[in-house]
Amino acid sequence: MPSSKVHLKFIIDLNFQEKASLIGMNIEDVISMEDEREKILIGSKVRTGFRLAYETPIKKEGETIDLDEKFWVTMLSLSLSHVRAITARSTNGTLLQNLVLPIVNPGTIFENTIKKDLVRLDSEA
Repeated sequence: MPSSKVHLKFIIDLNFQEKASLIGMNIEDVISMEDEREKILIGSKVRTGFRLAYETPIKKEGETIDLDEKFWVTMLSLSLSHVRAITARSTNGTLLQNLVLPIVNPGTIFENTIKKDLVRLDSEA
């Protein structure tokens, strides 16, 4: 494996089941060499589900989302850890087993991905 740095890309998709108060985060990581991003070394995809302990309206794309941003970042952080663990397990025993994944900031990833899909409203009219 070349000695250059790796590039890590996340693809994030949110799913909501309003009646069950469920939020699902589908996260795929795509890992390539920094200088050859078109050549994918490995990728993993996981779904992490969260059931809210209280009833809250959950919808997507211009409708109601009433959850604190810190809560979203925490869910994203857990989901990112999940996909990174699956990737690490998948590379165990391969030429990529010593691959060091870059450190990521869940808050920044939230700002650049999920936040733009969410709309917060104080109350439904």
